[in-house]
Amino acid sequence: MSRFEIELPAPYRSAEVLRFLGRDPEQTSSRVWEDGFQKTYPAGQSAAMVEVRFRSGFVACEGPREAEDVVRRLLGLHTAAVAFEARFTGDPLLGRLIHTQSGLHIPQTATPWEGLAWAITGQQINLRFATQLMRAVTREFGALHDSGLRCYPTPEKLAAVEIEHLQALKFSRSKADYLLGAARAVVQGVLTLDFQKTDSGATSYTETERTLGGVRGIGPWTVQYVMLRALGFSDCLPASDAGLAQALHRLPEYGCRPGPEEIRALLSRFTPYRSLAVAHLWASL
Repeated sequence: MSRFEIELPAPYRSAEVLRFLGRDPEQTSSRVWEDGFQKTYPAGQSAAMVEVRFRSGFVACEGPREAEDVVRRLLGLHTAAVAFEARFTGDPLLGRLIHTQSGLHIPQTATPWEGLAWAITGQQINLRFATQLMRAVTREFGALHDSGLRCYPTPEKLAAVEIEHLQALKFSRSKADYLLGAARAVVQGVLTLDFQKTDSGATSYTETERTLGGVRGIGPWTVQYVMLRALGFSDCLPASDAGLAQALHRLPEYGCRPGPEEIRALLSRFTPYRSLAVAHLWASL
């Protein structure tokens, strides 16, 4: 274990990170406090953990030294928040919201695979039930850390699971099939989740969208969510997301509940930072 610090941009909102990691009230794979959190992640066949405390202008971290990359993902430090705010704080639709929520970044899942699993598990069900399913899988198959937390199981672990086992954990047969199929695709090398670190540089948005969309059971919403929340792409728009429609409906600057095509039209002007526009709308709920 080692201690290290990571500088934070100014301003920086920690609330979104803590809310994102605190989705499971039973704290299966993370613990959240007012000023920080603990989060597990896979390390080979074992579970590793990093502890992060928010300080003025930086975070104080304790964990394996290689955990620095995990922390940067969890804090969303790839996010182009400064450029986004400079360009859109005066926007007639979201400007007031962006100003109020200045310093908002987009926290990522600890690993891209965990983000894909969240997206598949959460398709067409509410957050509470999705959290229940993720918790059940983590407890059943995730490696145990000395802290008592478990990490979400690796694709290799889930690839060996029978569909009936997930059904016993309250997964529908189709959802279990899609999750196990995705795990096996990763293990077999059919699906890679390291899109932004290829030999030739960052993979294109279009190529990533096409690759993810070719996996059975992964629809347009899941593709966009994974690219935004697990792969760190800056211009994603899950236009069919009910939360986006609700957030826009609540805006005094808009006040209607738009459908997917209207959401695409409304948020098109935020290109190439639509992911941040989405994040600000989600944070307003």
